Amino acid sequence: MTPIKKIPISRLKTGINTFITDEGILRIASNDFENEYKILLQSGLLQRLNEEGLMPNMLIDFQSESSPLTIQEQIDPAIFPYEWSPEMLRSAALCVLKVNQIANQYGYELVDAHPYNVVFKYSQSLWVDVGSFKPASQIKVWNAEKEFMECYVDSLKIAERGLLSIFQHLFLLSGNSFNGEQYTISRSSLQALNTKYLLRIRQYWYILKRFRAGTLDQSQLNKLYRKASKTLLFVLSRLFFPHPPSTNYAYITRKIKRMRFSYNTTWGSYHEKAHLYDDNNQPLLSDRLSYIFDLAISLKPSSVLELAGNQGILSRAIARNPGIKRTICSDYDHKAIDSLFLNIQNTREKLYVSRFNFMISEIDLLGSRRPLRMTSDLVIALAVVHHLSLSQGFSFQAIIEQISLFSRKYIIVEFMPKGLWNGIFAPPLPAWYSEDEFVACLRLSHNILIRHQLESNRVVFLLEKNKSSL
Repeated sequence: MTPIKKIPISRLKTGINTFITDEGILRIASNDFENEYKILLQSGLLQRLNEEGLMPNMLIDFQSESSPLTIQEQIDPAIFPYEWSPEMLRSAALCVLKVNQIANQYGYELVDAHPYNVVFKYSQSLWVDVGSFKPASQIKVWNAEKEFMECYVDSLKIAERGLLSIFQHLFLLSGNSFNGEQYTISRSSLQALNTKYLLRIRQYWYILKRFRAGTLDQSQLNKLYRKASKTLLFVLSRLFFPHPPSTNYAYITRKIKRMRFSYNTTWGSYHEKAHLYDDNNQPLLSDRLSYIFDLAISLKPSSVLELAGNQGILSRAIARNPGIKRTICSDYDHKAIDSLFLNIQNTREKLYVSRFNFMISEIDLLGSRRPLRMTSDLVIALAVVHHLSLSQGFSFQAIIEQISLFSRKYIIVEFMPKGLWNGIFAPPLPAWYSEDEFVACLRLSHNILIRHQLESNRVVFLLEKNKSSL
């Protein structure tokens, strides 16, 4: 087994060197962490999490003469937290809670609870960071509780209030942190408070909790709050925590499960309204989608990405084909992705789900650009060109270039000759909006293999990238 690439954040705070290999994610302890790592591997914790389906499949070796190591299944593609919908974040939160509760049974806890340590294998959320398990100093109080509440519970509160534009940026601009502005938004009663003081109060709350539980010693107290009086802390801790506090997992779990995301979006229920689901939430392909499904399967791709796939009717049908190794359905609509995620959550369907706007290239962490992560043999983009060009002002060339970034070979794309026609009426079209102009842009970097008129306002094109675009 030859390491192919060392992960840039390897050994950061954890003492574990992490490599991408041809067999999976290899983790080897550094010399100063070797004994601690071996004890962890011998504890049975990782084996238990594997059996519970809370971590990716893993080979654990602590008996060989070499350093103890794990080889973990690599999940491809990586779907980052800023590409999750609220229901995906809820699933990840419940996964982290279960992982930490089981870790407590073995005398460990998670010291890094943030969402970047969670991945999705299809619709299943999995914990991946072996280096985040540390011996628990006090089982009753979880040291990473503050981070967990900020990253998951407070973020979900923002989604629950329907503030989706803020929600989708939470883990993009600030990484895995949660700032004071976001905290005031998640609690409407606190919006009048200065965020600086609010954050200070919040920090004191968790310090008080640790102090009352007996897990904060005098040296830590002096280091963190030299100006704070031990007597005052004692009085306040008795006031807020008359009994020794503990992390109430049952309460937090109920709180997360009871959250309701009742927001409405423009396209969130499009496939439902088009009667493309049966009574058992199984996909029903229309004649149009059946044609595109047959066309896609005839190309024999090993990987397929659907852009603007809404509630994923077509993607679900494609993912069931045994010849296709990886299918991804993406859409920028939170409600549509939530609906798709919930529909497949307990079905074991081999479909990856991601929420993003493919016309916007966010700055990916660690330089992992989205098109590289999600590049597929076939990319499908249906009924989206007219919206992007007529409603959002993108040129045909810009749209095709963005779609092409995700494609390794083929593209299936629709053009709507009547523009934003609703079946009865359509706004006047600008002179530049025509099939001839669209085709001219296609031919700049693609060969047109098929042009087929599906309906009066739907023309589908099958494209193959030419040498200039590879």
